[in-house]
Parts: sequence; C-alpha cells; structure tokens
Amino acid sequence: MQPREIWTFPTQHIGHQVWVFGMLESTNDFAASLPPDRTGTVVIAEHQSRGRGQHGRVWQSDSNQSVLASILLKPLPELARPVLLTAWVAVSVRDTVKQLTGRDARIKWPNDVLVDGRKISGILIEQSRALVVGVGLNVNQSRDEFLARKLEDATSLCDLTGRTFEIRDTLECLLNHLDTWYEELLAGRVERLEQEWGWGLGIWNRRVRVECSNGDEVRGRVCQNTFRGLLVETDFTGYRTLQPEAIAHIWHE
Repeated sequence: MQPREIWTFPTQHIGHQVWVFGMLESTNDFAASLPPDRTGTVVIAEHQSRGRGQHGRVWQSDSNQSVLASILLKPLPELARPVLLTAWVAVSVRDTVKQLTGRDARIKWPNDVLVDGRKISGILIEQSRALVVGVGLNVNQSRDEFLARKLEDATSLCDLTGRTFEIRDTLECLLNHLDTWYEELLAGRVERLEQEWGWGLGIWNRRVRVECSNGDEVRGRVCQNTFRGLLVETDFTGYRTLQPEAIAHIWHE
C-alpha cells in the first residue's frame, strides 16, 4: 500500500519522512512492516479502523481530529527499554501541549498524558517484527463530542483553547520535540529526560498506591523515582525498590 502523500521535515532522526494515509487498520502494524532501513520514518492516518491502545483497548478518532502516528525505530540496545521510550514520548507530548496551549500536562503511569485530569494522549510501544512507538494526541475534538461518546475523562488541544489546529502543524511541533529529546538520548544525556519525566509524573515525596504486574500492591511515600527504579518508603515493611517494568499502575493517595 502506497501513502497518499509523503511529508518531509528538517529533523535529524525522527520524522524526516512522514507517510500519510487516509485510512489504515493500524499505523503501528503498517510501520512494523517497513524495512529496517526506514528507521525514523513516521506513519500517520486520518482514521484507524483497528487502532490499539494499552491492553488492547481501541483508540477512537474521526478524520482530522487527532494525530495518530507510529514511529519505526532501531535504537541502541541501551535505549530500547519500554520505560525509557515511553518517557521520551510522554515528555515530548508534554512539551508540545505546553507550546500549543500554554497548559501544563501531567504524565500518568505508565503511558498516558493528562491535562486537568483528562487524557489528551496515549502511548503504545510494540516490538514484534520491529520496534514501533505509537502515539495518539487528541487535537480537534470538542467537549460536546467527548460527552456524546461518553468520554468525559478526555480532552484535546481544541477543548483546552477553543480553537482548531492544523494536523500537519501539530505533528511538526510534536516531531520537533521528539527529535530534540532523541538527540539527547543518543548523546547519552539520559538524566535530563529522567528529570523531566519525574517532574511530569509528580509523584516524588507523595503517597502512592502501586499496583505491580504480578498482582502485588505497595503503599507508601515515593523517595526516589528514576529509570533504575521507584524507591518507596512503605507503611509496614521499610524501603522497597520497584523496577519500572514491574509496575502496572500508580495512583496518588
């Protein structure tokens, strides 16, 4: 299948080519089918018939309402950790929202970005034939449209500002932030991303309830939050370090 058009942007690593489709079943699936030498290529679609969110949920969007993008990557092994890639996208989305709306966004573990408690973006990392990073960003939906779909906990750039946005311009803004932060990772400056990610999560020195992937639950105060682990001063068992990959959800208490 050939794209309807190809956009080009003056980025170094991410989005120098953007393949644009009117309709795809899944941008992640299509990006995964591209040859490995296409790393950094971005696939977008106006509409996905089988777009996926976390845990197999469906990402719903009509034409020209969202950025629905998937990035084909072949990162260095030390950069291929899901927590690192999710943080990279989440911080880039947060920067994009700030630039376009002036509003501060929060990162919700593991892969959502919220404004005023409402979801504006979701991230999906998949690795099968290739490593693909998918991101959905709500752009032009109105509050009434969300309410009609019973998506009271969702928001968009339009909902936050009262104006509509061009999808291409919004994507370019996002790609610029993605490219800038990816350059930081390639240069080995992981600590800067870690710091921004920690600020976005907003859980340091806060009481939280942590649900682990194995079903364990940990409650306590977060003493440290890094890519190496979450250090929690628990209520009864002292300090406990949780690996990011072992954490399913974190709730503020």
